Amino acid sequence: MSTNRNPAHDMFTQFTDVCANTVRTAAQFQTESMRFFGDVMTRNADAFRSTMERFAGDVGPMSRKNVDRMTRVMDETMQRNAETMRSFGEVGRTTNPVEMTERFTTVWCDSMAAMRDTVETFTRANAEMVEQFGETFRGTMTGSNGKTTKTRGK
Repeated sequence: MSTNRNPAHDMFTQFTDVCANTVRTAAQFQTESMRFFGDVMTRNADAFRSTMERFAGDVGPMSRKNVDRMTRVMDETMQRNAETMRSFGEVGRTTNPVEMTERFTTVWCDSMAAMRDTVETFTRANAEMVEQFGETFRGTMTGSNGKTTKTRGK
């Protein structure tokens, strides 16, 4: 008995089966890839969130300390400014031109020194805040909880 096989039909069937298997394999590969990358992203997202929470915990007390320091600096500046204004009032209490010039010069020099001190204090405090923030951020990112070793000046 001879079976009437159609070679074109067999070849087409075989081709469609291979294509279907390829599509199934590709879909399975995509599913496994997405699952793998989803797991990786979830683990990394959890680690990132944990790192950011630790950083926020470190920054909170540091920020309070910096706000307190800046408030003290501003209070001291306001006191110095009030004293300088009182000193300017003293300049006009004399009628002697030489004494008035000496008082004015003294008050002027004192006010310039106070301004310079204020600028230096603010600049130093700001630089320290930026440095503390950077150290805390680096420490948080490296997992050392903001405790880094200073290498400046070596």
